[in-house]
Amino acid sequence: MSPKDKNTRLLLFRLLSVAVMLAAILLTGSVVFSQITDSAALASEEDSAGVSLRNGAEALSAEEGSLRQEASMTEAYQTEGRGEEPAEPEKPVEAEDPAEAEAPAETGDPAEAEDPVEVEDPAETGDPAEAEDPVEVEDPAETEDPAEVGDPAEAEDPVEVEDPTEVEDPAESEQPSEPEQPAEVEQPSEPEQPAEPEQPAEPEQPSEPEQPSEPEQPSEPEQPAEPEQPSEPEQPPLDPKAALLAEAEPPAPAHVHTGDFRDAAGASVSYSWGEPVPATTPTDDSWFSDAVFVGNSLFDGLWLYGNIKGSTFLSAKSISVSNIFKEAPINRNGIYLTIPEALSLKQYRKIYVMLGVNELIFAPETYYGYYSTLIDALRELQPGAEIYLQSVTPVTKTVSETNQYVKADQILAFNEQLKLLSANKQVYYINIHDELMDEEGFLPPEQAFDGIHLLRPYYEKWCDYLRSHTILEVN
Repeated sequence: MSPKDKNTRLLLFRLLSVAVMLAAILLTGSVVFSQITDSAALASEEDSAGVSLRNGAEALSAEEGSLRQEASMTEAYQTEGRGEEPAEPEKPVEAEDPAEAEAPAETGDPAEAEDPVEVEDPAETGDPAEAEDPVEVEDPAETEDPAEVGDPAEAEDPVEVEDPTEVEDPAESEQPSEPEQPAEVEQPSEPEQPAEPEQPAEPEQPSEPEQPSEPEQPSEPEQPAEPEQPSEPEQPPLDPKAALLAEAEPPAPAHVHTGDFRDAAGASVSYSWGEPVPATTPTDDSWFSDAVFVGNSLFDGLWLYGNIKGSTFLSAKSISVSNIFKEAPINRNGIYLTIPEALSLKQYRKIYVMLGVNELIFAPETYYGYYSTLIDALRELQPGAEIYLQSVTPVTKTVSETNQYVKADQILAFNEQLKLLSANKQVYYINIHDELMDEEGFLPPEQAFDGIHLLRPYYEKWCDYLRSHTILEVN
């Protein structure tokens, strides 16, 4: 460590020592000043107490002198027996005990404080010469120490108690001075005039007797409350599909068969149920504006490649008369419906049906039964519509010879069942089979890409056939 650092540390240490000494001096001076202040306050209290005691002693001396003078006059009168008894001088007004007058409320109840001076009544003492010293000075040991009563700094007017050691002996005190003149007696005030007697209150008039209240009429017996009708159970909220079906159009009036057949142009057509619809004057696509096409994938091709405009198609792949009420291929705003459900949303005037290729595994009679059920359901859903059954379309010779179920003979048998349905259910039969087959009764191979489904030219040919074979029964 360098000498410079040592000197710096030494200087700091000395400064710290001086600061500690100054703090000690200040603390000592504060304590001394507090003690001096307390001593001065105590001395002031003692001086006040001494003044009060001296004032009380002087008052006692004056009272004692007055009593002595009175006793001397009484003794002279009794000894000499002369004349009238001298008039008894009036007693001077007793001086108020300054200890009692100046005691603040904080020193306790003055009535409970012991009277420091007890003066005997001269009439009870007999001979004043033989009487003991009438002044009894209270034992200073019994007097409350003024320092013990509250905080002298907080008391408004401290109790001044005379120091008993400074009270003069009554026997050695000077002769009492002449008694003070009694205070003038106050003249009695004039007697108050007696208040006028109150007028007696008028007697209350007797109240009229209350009229007897009429007896209450017996209330009519309450009618028994009608039993609450059981509230109908709340219907559970509809699912989206049910909500959609609830918005369906109401059914149209049922169609009535009259036998009056007309074509699209309004011309009369001769027709018997069960027979193919005859050729009529060709019409435009306005004929199909109120028509709906219900069927399998062949109707999908008719919709895609045919040229019929303005109609509705409810068709799908693999749909048959046996599963049409189960499968739900129709998409309406994300809600999938079966074909009959979708058909119920709107009322149509014409229903074209094409089903049979997917059913070739069935016996013809079974096919008839399923189809009959479907026709009944269509009439219930669309009572004002007329139904057109289209024949099963032909297949190529190759398919007929190689496929186990799709046979040309089976197709012809199914078409015969459709004719029976047409006759029994009074629906129209459209023979598109003969329009699309070749000379051998098969579908030309160049008009089908798989031997069953048509190419565009034959779909257009199909549409043209429908335009030229129109019929409608007029109600």
